[in-house]
Amino acid sequence: MERLDRAMCNSDWRTMLPEATVRVLPRAYSDHSPLIVYTQGMHSHIPPS
Repeated sequence: MERLDRAMCNSDWRTMLPEATVRVLPRAYSDHSPLIVYTQGMHSHIPPS
């Protein structure tokens, strides 16, 4: 299997949101994995997957 689900950004976006991260969630009913983009970084109250 190959990972086809991705998030993209450009250098302006990274400059504006330097702490942004992407989290890949488990697949449920599709062959695609949902993505969550955290624009202020990942916070400690969010449990790891």
